[in-house]
Amino acid sequence: MPIPPEPKIRIFKRDTVMTFGRHKGLKISTVLREDPGYIVWMSATIEDVVFEDGILEDAEDADRDDYGDPCYNDLIYGKY
Repeated sequence: MPIPPEPKIRIFKRDTVMTFGRHKGLKISTVLREDPGYIVWMSATIEDVVFEDGILEDAEDADRDDYGDPCYNDLIYGKY
């Protein structure tokens, strides 16, 4: 019985250009600035995504409401 291939891990750096999704063609640094919740969503939803040190933390810090809580409403109400 053949062994299934290991999943391909995609490592995203700040200068990585998105090749899929709503931000296709934009650099991660641009997505981080314009839509940090998307990076948080990618990390929570896509299994084989790894971000360079600091990117996810920066996105989580930027994706907070006025009270400092994560903006889960974007996930609940379908922004992504």
